[in-house]
Amino acid sequence: MGEAVGAKLTDSSSQPVKARSLSPAQQQAFDVVVGAQRSGADNMTNREIGRALEYLHNRRFGEGAVASRVTELVNGGYLDSLTEKRRCLVTGELAFARFVPAKQGRLVP
Repeated sequence: MGEAVGAKLTDSSSQPVKARSLSPAQQQAFDVVVGAQRSGADNMTNREIGRALEYLHNRRFGEGAVASRVTELVNGGYLDSLTEKRRCLVTGELAFARFVPAKQGRLVP
């Protein structure tokens, strides 16, 4: 995920969607995925989410912390996972990607 994509995320996520009962860290991760989808991305891997968080907040986000928040969002029904792995834009490795599911689709115009 390059800087140009991060710039899009900043513009498109300037009005974050408030999801009920999310911690601040969960809300940040959710907002990144919503912003990416508003910018035309279909889905994001954990590493792509982490890279976008780092770009937007200008600080380091540990892989484990990002993975934990994403897992919580998936378990809570806020995000869903692709059934097959795809190549991560950050690492080049195969990884599962996350997206806002249809039941949350009203959040992504």
